[in-house]
Amino acid sequence: MHQHTAKLGIRATNQMNEVELITEIGIRTQYIWSTGQWWMSICFAMIVAAHVGTEHLTRLITIWVLALFSIGSLQVLLAMANNQNYINAMYQSLEALERTAELGPVAQVALENSRAIGIPPGWFVFPLLYISTIAFVILRHIHNTKSEQRDLNGT
Repeated sequence: MHQHTAKLGIRATNQMNEVELITEIGIRTQYIWSTGQWWMSICFAMIVAAHVGTEHLTRLITIWVLALFSIGSLQVLLAMANNQNYINAMYQSLEALERTAELGPVAQVALENSRAIGIPPGWFVFPLLYISTIAFVILRHIHNTKSEQRDLNGT
């Protein structure tokens, strides 16, 4: 059970009421947003580090950093996707409640927005930023290697 769910005393079953569902959707959406922002800051930090620390980017360090970044990115992606799956299930529960009872205005707006948006736009940023970060670090390493070769050749 999600830590916020336990703190709020929310039941993690299909018996959640409208208020509990909306609250949990908000908590999980905030988790995804916060995790995404944190991950983006890691990407930008890697780009800055690769730019500033070019002379220290050996092949071994580049491979090691990119491997750790990839493993960490996969973990972040899986955690965010897991929470998105819970959110989708909660929207389905809201739709089931909608068929059996009248929903309040907040739940109606939440359902309308989820139907209109489909996949949240932020999910498209993840692969683009991941690929860009990997490409930048590799290109900085290649640039550094070529610069060192030119320095050794005296050109």
